[in-house]
Amino acid sequence: MKNAELSNWHRMLRSALLSSLAGGGALSGLVLLAAGEAKAASLKEVDGEHGILTVVGELVDSPCRLSMDSHDQTLDLGTLASADLARPGARSNPVRLSVRLEGCLVAYGFIKDERTDAATWSANQPVVSVAFNAPADFSNPSLIRLTGVQGIALRLTDNNNREVRLGGQGVPTILTPGDNTLNWTVTAERVPGPLVPGPFRAIADFRLSYE
Repeated sequence: MKNAELSNWHRMLRSALLSSLAGGGALSGLVLLAAGEAKAASLKEVDGEHGILTVVGELVDSPCRLSMDSHDQTLDLGTLASADLARPGARSNPVRLSVRLEGCLVAYGFIKDERTDAATWSANQPVVSVAFNAPADFSNPSLIRLTGVQGIALRLTDNNNREVRLGGQGVPTILTPGDNTLNWTVTAERVPGPLVPGPFRAIADFRLSYE
């Protein structure tokens, strides 16, 4: 409240006191009014509510950008019948896994295949290799272990039906400038041991490597 306004209120209060002493009556109303106005004026000096904004991201040095819908995926193998997986080696219908790479640049690419030591390279196209990591099945370390059931595990193969080795780099792939889609298939496979049904799940992560 400004000094001039305070002076006016002081004069009004003084006048009210004098009137009350003379004939009683109106003091309480004036005092409440003055208090209310003073409170409203004091609120003008209080800051409003505030919050915090957190912004996150990641800067990477790579010729391609992993699409947002490929970062975190859930594959549903559906309902599997135990009769179809009665014998070791029996498999369910495959389900496709896709990873999209966006905005791939024109760039030199070179990667050696871990299995054959053969080089895959291009002077103006990037080359990528993908590694999958997941707990391995006890009876077959090339398969992904499932929790919640016994007697089945997951087999992961690339788009040329080659087995994906868990923990190792996949076969190098030459990418075209722009957008690319990499595909694999996931299949449930019967493994030795008793078949115990139930809902199952597995978690795997993958890493892209450009060299």
